[in-house]
Amino acid sequence: MLGKGAFGKVFLVQNSKTGLYYAMKAIRKDVVLEQDFFDSLKLEKDILYSVDHPFIVSMDYVYQNDFRIYFLMKFIKGGELYRHLSKMRRFSE
Repeated sequence: MLGKGAFGKVFLVQNSKTGLYYAMKAIRKDVVLEQDFFDSLKLEKDILYSVDHPFIVSMDYVYQNDFRIYFLMKFIKGGELYRHLSKMRRFSE
């Protein structure tokens, strides 16, 4: 497990065919529906799918089962930007 949030957890997973590592965000459907978070989740999916920038992680795959929605993004070692920003308060140029 790489991290935990209000709606799910992020895991480090490996594609058995290619050997590539991914960060897999597993989001609980029941929590999303309970807290009326569906529109925000759809917006997050749309943004992650459409982003094309060297400094922003984009999403490669999305799928679901009866209980969860899974976002798969390339794994980039180094941690969450939010955690670093919280610690530093401000980044120098």
